Amino acid sequence: MVGRDNMKHPDVDRIKYLTQKLKVQGDISLEEADEIYFFSLQKLPGLSQALIDWYSAVSDEIKKGRRGNFIFTIDLSKDANYLWLIKRDIQEYGTFEDLCRIIMIDKRLCPPIKGSPSKSYYEITTSRAGMLNYPIETDAGACTVAKFLKKFSPAIVTPTSMTYKQLKTIFEIASGVSDIPDTWTSGREVKLFILSYFIKFQDFPCIMAGDMHRSIVFVEERHAPTMKIASETPFEELIENALSNNIIDKITAWEIESYFGLENPSARKFVKTSAEYLDEKVRLKMAREYMQEMTAQEWMEEIR
Repeated sequence: MVGRDNMKHPDVDRIKYLTQKLKVQGDISLEEADEIYFFSLQKLPGLSQALIDWYSAVSDEIKKGRRGNFIFTIDLSKDANYLWLIKRDIQEYGTFEDLCRIIMIDKRLCPPIKGSPSKSYYEITTSRAGMLNYPIETDAGACTVAKFLKKFSPAIVTPTSMTYKQLKTIFEIASGVSDIPDTWTSGREVKLFILSYFIKFQDFPCIMAGDMHRSIVFVEERHAPTMKIASETPFEELIENALSNNIIDKITAWEIESYFGLENPSARKFVKTSAEYLDEKVRLKMAREYMQEMTAQEWMEEIR
């Protein structure tokens, strides 16, 4: 009698077939990728070797710089023996689109997403690789976030080693859902809060995408020049403006610049004042550039 552990699992042939298809054709269908993904979640001993062979083939494709539906078969959170190699390789060779695990979208930017909780914004958190390119069902039909982002530009890039809660706070400030928190774990958050509050101040709809430690806040391309001026403003300039207007004192300024945790109410006011300062700076710079352009056009007309 054949032992239970030696019995061939009925899905092994299916996985072998899809592995061969990937090697020959370079990809599989979206539905087939879903099959493999759900096979991997079951953790059935009879499937282990077939899945090892599958993810080895996927690893080869990733190393060659190729992408396709096969990316969607990877679960970034699982520690199964057949996933360790692909997890290592996708971390080394993967792109931002491969590793994105958090997506937050202002509701003003797209039709309702099916299955998303009713909030002021849509949120998708997943451990599945490549979700920026995975079709999302909306009331207006399927779409991908990656395609949607082609009309957007990066406005804020967060540093590494930030928690999910910190990333969520940054987006919620920018989208107008939340106010600036009363306490901060470090002064470095102040810079991010200023840019987030500036986005809110400008009423720019935004999207956040990233992994569990670093994210990018995107705004529409037409707002990119405004965000460029704001983000390139030296932090010392904002400190000096707040000091000269008695928004903060020198001790608070030192705390902010030294990256200490803060519970100072005046530091919170500093964020709002700095966003208002950036708004005025942007308006003045754009007005000057407009006047220079108009003057140049008038000068060219006189020459003609």
